[in-house]
Amino acid sequence: MDPDLPALCAASPPWSKSALKRLSLSLRDGRPAPLDCPSYEEVLVWYEDLAAEVTQHLQGIDWPRTDDRLQTVQITFRAKTIDTLREKLRRTPTISLGYVQDVAGVRIEADMSTATQDVVAHAVAATFGHGESSIKDLRAEAHSGYRAVHVWLH
Repeated sequence: MDPDLPALCAASPPWSKSALKRLSLSLRDGRPAPLDCPSYEEVLVWYEDLAAEVTQHLQGIDWPRTDDRLQTVQITFRAKTIDTLREKLRRTPTISLGYVQDVAGVRIEADMSTATQDVVAHAVAATFGHGESSIKDLRAEAHSGYRAVHVWLH
């Protein structure tokens, strides 16, 4: 990982996976969070802060020069709403919040070819010390109604 990355990018969440599992069950079932685990709001704030740090870091990247020239690159982030997350937990009851890949996500938008999308995805993965296995290409078949290249950062 790049030594210039903010410390939050290397930090672990301040709660255990078992606490997230208990929170997941309460969210899925529409019950209040148990007292011995974080609230969804606490989890959301942590992931939003992380996504904001990642966004800020990506905004400082000198993007690879390609034929597209990446004239305008827009980088934004968002976290899942509690309703969207609850739906996901209900659709896939075997997962818990600690294993949900997209509690918060960062989006890079630009007018670029698919070849440039590949270059950008590899640049993002490399920036955060990740390899090819972190890149998930969802362009061939729609996933939840959209096509995109994802880089899953851990």
